[in-house]
Amino acid sequence: MSSIMSACINIGKFAKLNNNLLQINAKHHPVYVSRNHSTRELLKEAYCRTKLKCRSKKLPQDVNPRGVFACNELDLSEVKVYGFDYDYTLAHYKPTLEHLLYNLGRAVLLEKYKYPVEILNLEYKPNFAVRGLHYDIEKGLLLKLDSFLQIQFGAVYRGLTPVSTDEVLKLYKNRIIPIAYVEGDTRAHKPNRAKMVHLADLFSVPEMGLLCNVAEYFIKNHIDYHPEILFLDVKNSVQSCHPVMHKIVAQNVDEYIRPNPDLRSYFQMLRDSDKNLFLVTNSPYHFV
Repeated sequence: MSSIMSACINIGKFAKLNNNLLQINAKHHPVYVSRNHSTRELLKEAYCRTKLKCRSKKLPQDVNPRGVFACNELDLSEVKVYGFDYDYTLAHYKPTLEHLLYNLGRAVLLEKYKYPVEILNLEYKPNFAVRGLHYDIEKGLLLKLDSFLQIQFGAVYRGLTPVSTDEVLKLYKNRIIPIAYVEGDTRAHKPNRAKMVHLADLFSVPEMGLLCNVAEYFIKNHIDYHPEILFLDVKNSVQSCHPVMHKIVAQNVDEYIRPNPDLRSYFQMLRDSDKNLFLVTNSPYHFV
């Protein structure tokens, strides 16, 4: 296992390597350590070099490179019950589902909420957003926070337009966002509601795409809008079209769901091992 330990040691040296690189590049490439770049290019360069070095090390023959390595031992023979979600777990949706939800939600914005007909020209951008982002309903920003509630510079957008680090710091005064701002404060005499919404559902990805597309349209055309109202309109539009989505998917399964031929044999293996199975989902019974 010496090769694995060597690779881990290389990763462990990353912070020290990064500090050395910061000092070197500050002299020769000052643009890398400017506030606008936030050392992102420098960190990526150091990470890629370290990753390449780790990958150059060969694993022992008895180590499965696709294996799962746990920090704590887990005896699966003691687990008697297995539970599964349906959407994006048992049902592996194709990217076409994101396009479908986006288009259906866009139609509701137009027909129910009377948004400008020009939004029909706003096409879905599948690689724009990812699950786990936060939306600031007060400032109208889509941004990425880490587990310590630190803003990730370079990942803050107003509509489809990146927001500079200087403007982000001007808006929030600090890189770290107070937890009461993110989650609300229920301990106060008058509870304060959260100013941010965590978009943790995979169904929220096309919702974020529609939200930012419409916001960008308003900004480019000098149309005033309230960020929270826009968020609620988009959220309600996308969620209200789920029954229609269920019907369309049920009628065109091959177009929206990837087949998984191993799923049945996996379930059978669990049942043969006397495991109890259950399904938890908010999708309707007839759809599942």
